[in-house]
Amino acid sequence: MKTALLLCVCSLAILESAEAVADDKAACVAAASQGQTLRDERKLVEALSQFTICARQECPSVVRRDCTMWHEQVKASLPTVVPVAVDAAGDGLPGAKVSMDGNPLLEQADGRAVDVNPGTHTFTFEAADGTKTELQVVVMEGQKDKRVAATMGKPREAAVTPPATPAASAPAEPSPVPWKTIGLVTAGIGVVGLGIGTVFGVQASSKKNSAGCDSTSACPNHAALDTLHDAHSAGDLSTVFFAAGGVLAAAGITMWVLAPSAPLRVAPSVGLRAAGLSLEGSW
Repeated sequence: MKTALLLCVCSLAILESAEAVADDKAACVAAASQGQTLRDERKLVEALSQFTICARQECPSVVRRDCTMWHEQVKASLPTVVPVAVDAAGDGLPGAKVSMDGNPLLEQADGRAVDVNPGTHTFTFEAADGTKTELQVVVMEGQKDKRVAATMGKPREAAVTPPATPAASAPAEPSPVPWKTIGLVTAGIGVVGLGIGTVFGVQASSKKNSAGCDSTSACPNHAALDTLHDAHSAGDLSTVFFAAGGVLAAAGITMWVLAPSAPLRVAPSVGLRAAGLSLEGSW
């Protein structure tokens, strides 16, 4: 009699355990299905909750594996916001309640990040004195820690700043003249002139020799006479460039050697009946 009773009790326990396992399995499958539907509707907060259920150890391995993968994907796409209440100066205001789309979100805005679904949301901030401020914000999918700041309270009166008195214009600072640089540039131009004069001189000598004319400029034909004229023109140009190049090179070298040790400053000098330039510097 006792053995039969014990067998009955064990059977009932096995049946209850089997029913519990079947219920858990059905709940896992239902959560997986519901989570996918919510995910496709971009209700990521609710979808994450369902995938958490079907990713439990008690769920079948096939369901648990898929739900774990979907859970991580939704978690990465789920945006978060940080509601903040500030005063006109930008300082944080403690104790402000926050609701989103008419539903309570935070008892107080204390800098915590909150999971929200992507989309356009209306955030309502309520200060301790009952003052309310609404903000409509677009939250992008995957956006993390988006700051939603509501300015509450009356703005501070801006201090009136008296107009600044225009300062008397100071006399222009005389500009230093880089004489050594000017000397180098001048000498460089002179060297270039000497080089061009050399080129024309070589051309003049070459054309004169190729013309075949004698010392009295008597040429054997008309072509030779034209060549001789070209030689004379090249010689004239050579003379001009040599003369100008030599003068500039000499002037530039002299200017560089005798340049002042300190910058030479040039400043205008204006009087009642005269005007001119003043030079200041040490040589």
